[in-house]
Amino acid sequence: MLVTDRSSRIAVIVVAAGSGRRFGESEVRKQYLPLRGIPLLAWSVAPFLEHPRVDRVTVVVPPEDMDDPPHWLRRLPLHLVGGGCERADSVRAGAESLDEFDRVLVHDGARPLASRSLIDRVIAADPRVGVVPGIPVADTLKEVDETGNVSRTPDRRRFLRIQTPQAFPFALFKELHDRARIDGIVTTDDAGLFERYGHTVHVIEGDMSNLKVTTSFDLSVAELLAQRLPLPAL
Repeated sequence: MLVTDRSSRIAVIVVAAGSGRRFGESEVRKQYLPLRGIPLLAWSVAPFLEHPRVDRVTVVVPPEDMDDPPHWLRRLPLHLVGGGCERADSVRAGAESLDEFDRVLVHDGARPLASRSLIDRVIAADPRVGVVPGIPVADTLKEVDETGNVSRTPDRRRFLRIQTPQAFPFALFKELHDRARIDGIVTTDDAGLFERYGHTVHVIEGDMSNLKVTTSFDLSVAELLAQRLPLPAL
């Protein structure tokens, strides 16, 4: 279902509070590594800062970075919030920094190549439910037991690789995060909370280029993909 209501207020939380050190001996946090000479996190926030439907961008950074954020980050028209020990703590901190919004989009700071068209699709989807982008699984999937033996081969057509940004009704989003903290529920993404508490999550078409930079190989791929894109303004 596509929605054309342009009166709703939309906030974006970009989660970039992890240590993210999987790049050999580098002492630079993953989200600050250069991508075509521009910090990866700058790429991740740029399409939201430029989007006409987005009213506020909040970036959640490691708490120790709040005392002395990178100079380029201080210059951007966004709000900085210190994160927590776990991803859910960081998302909750970002949500608590917001006032009254209708919807919230949550995006991984390590996804620097989210396209304008992807963000448009997320925003255009039903605002009453959780919305996540997904892409098909190309490889054969195998489920293995504790000894490493294959127990079954599931039908890959029923599986998708889920991306961000993910969109949610803001009031319900905050409520479920508060409930999860009390209940001790931990999920790997925010859509998992909606699933856990019985709320609808709808999948829209994702984008193959919207990769998450987790390893040095991912960064190399992102470097190639970014060659065709304009540099973010700093």
